[in-house]
Amino acid sequence: MLSLPSAERVQKDADGSCAVYMIVLDVSRKFPRSRLWPVIIWVFNEQSADTGRIVKTNHPDLERAVKVAAEEAAIAKRVLFLSCSQKVFHLWHVVHKPFSYNFALLAVIHVALVLMMGYF
Repeated sequence: MLSLPSAERVQKDADGSCAVYMIVLDVSRKFPRSRLWPVIIWVFNEQSADTGRIVKTNHPDLERAVKVAAEEAAIAKRVLFLSCSQKVFHLWHVVHKPFSYNFALLAVIHVALVLMMGYF
């Protein structure tokens, strides 16, 4: 859960590949604890009808440790990819703003034409 690329690698990657790698990490860590529960159940020799889903164990400290590890991994990923995500969102705004201004202008022209033609 805690394996991340080095900071140098993230800084070297282009903006597009960095964004794709962030998405891949998010998808692969969607349910990180669900992969651990069968191992935990096997190690502690607990009985469970279905080990493929997240089940409660008799070890709340262990469950809390797994939850904290997952939160730590998510925070570490956010910190590592912060500069990359800022670049991606800056590029998004560069592309998005002209379209939104044009659509707002088209909406104003549309309303003006509707009022001038008397359809209102």
